[in-house]
Amino acid sequence: MEKVFYYCFFIGIIYSILSVILGGIFDIFNIGGSIDLNFEFPFISLMRPAVLAVFATVFGGMGLIGIRNGWKYTILIATVLGICSAFFIWRFVIVNLLKAENTSSVKRKDLIGSEAFVIETILEGKVGSITYVANGNKYSSPARCIRATKIPVGEKVIIKEIKENTFFVMTFDVQNESK
Repeated sequence: MEKVFYYCFFIGIIYSILSVILGGIFDIFNIGGSIDLNFEFPFISLMRPAVLAVFATVFGGMGLIGIRNGWKYTILIATVLGICSAFFIWRFVIVNLLKAENTSSVKRKDLIGSEAFVIETILEGKVGSITYVANGNKYSSPARCIRATKIPVGEKVIIKEIKENTFFVMTFDVQNESK
């Protein structure tokens, strides 16, 4: 059983160290990604790699301490402490990080009526690019003109509609004409 505790402890430690190193490297080179399955099983976020690493590290470490001190119920104590530690990391760290991440995102309906600037010319009936600021962050998105007219770079526009990740915009002079 001692080998199991050693493996769990060292796998947890190695995973943590690699996460820090690779996370830094991925941030430097702006590498990232995610998978969205559009559904969630209850308590699936408990199975995150960080939570499992905490469980493995604590389970293995407490198991090694318990075996060396002759604890009678080492496996039970190591399991309970591993589960408690993993739960606390999940509840007080990961859940709060997920909440913070969700509150910083922008809802599409809130962007309707926002001002933006053309950063790539929008040709008649073609797609260009706009940039806009939301929640203090600067974003850029593909855009088309609602009236199918050309809008040059630097022109100030207003976002009128969003369909399938394409923003439909209108210049301020066209909007003022329609009033």
